This record gives sequence, C-alpha cells and structure tokens, in this order.
Amino acid sequence: MTAQTENLEFVNIEGLLSYGQAIAMRPPMEGAETPLLRQHQ
Repeated sequence: MTAQTENLEFVNIEGLLSYGQAIAMRPPMEGAETPLLRQHQ
C-alpha cells in the first residue's frame, strides 16, 4: 500500500482549533439533539 502524499494538505493546531470552534458555533440541524456533556470525576 502506498500513501498518496500529493493529496494531503498541511494541518496545524491553530487550523484545527479554528475548525472546531466554527463547527461548535453552528446552529443545530432540525431534529438534532444536543449531546449531554459528561463531567470528569
């Protein structure tokens, strides 16, 4: 199996954090339920 590195894009932590923040700020889809957050014990 060979990797197709020409199709990979460089990802950094700032980009991942920005992406996660953008996803978290989106309004929920119709019919979607917000998951319950678990508290660390």
